[in-house]
Amino acid sequence: MIDAERKLSALEEKWIVGEINKTSFEKWYLEYNDKIIKLKMSIENLKYIVGKIIGILEQKIDLLIDVKHIFNQGSLLQKR
Repeated sequence: MIDAERKLSALEEKWIVGEINKTSFEKWYLEYNDKIIKLKMSIENLKYIVGKIIGILEQKIDLLIDVKHIFNQGSLLQKR
């Protein structure tokens, strides 16, 4: 995302100093801005998924408290 933001910033600077025309600016602005928006949405989606996973783990942590005891109670076949 940082790369796309840098490219967008450089594009804006080129537009300001008149190095590119309006058509080129609009084309690349839409492309970079769309990429940034998609990356931000992906990050938010991953944050949500990670949050859900952490919530599930926190709810089930009590099941993992005495793993050694559970392991020792199992048969040889169960331990595999």
